[in-house]
Amino acid sequence: MTEALPEQLVTYLAKREVERATAVTEFLAKLTPRERGLVHDAAVMGYVQGLMRDRSEGAPRDAETIDLVIDACLTFPDQYPTVTGIARSSAHQPVWQVETRRPRGWTHWSPEHDDKAEARAEYESCVARDGHRRAYRLVRSDTTRVIEAQHDPEQQDEEG
Repeated sequence: MTEALPEQLVTYLAKREVERATAVTEFLAKLTPRERGLVHDAAVMGYVQGLMRDRSEGAPRDAETIDLVIDACLTFPDQYPTVTGIARSSAHQPVWQVETRRPRGWTHWSPEHDDKAEARAEYESCVARDGHRRAYRLVRSDTTRVIEAQHDPEQQDEEG
């Protein structure tokens, strides 16, 4: 014979479930898309690896678990694009480009540079030569596009 839980406890548990779900949503909202991708890839593969484990083996150490998860993610690159994208990017050297904003969006202003200092010098030269009138940015391209520097007179006027 099982007794029903007290109504007060049921209410409390329901409230805590909502609070936990809200905390998860707020946490994920603070992450960048790349960080969310990493959490997704690792969490899903960690869960899958956990289901596949023989419980009689015991739990592997953290380092072993990480190795298992990354190996499994690399085995299925189409299902875990963030982890496999990082693996691919390490084989490529990043390139930098200066971009300027046009009415239809950002466009390349310079050729690609393998040397960051060279690209930075070109970016600074473009901003200075233009008299700080147009928007420029220095962008690094690898698996993601990372803005290394940006000059935007319109935004600076709004902030000032």
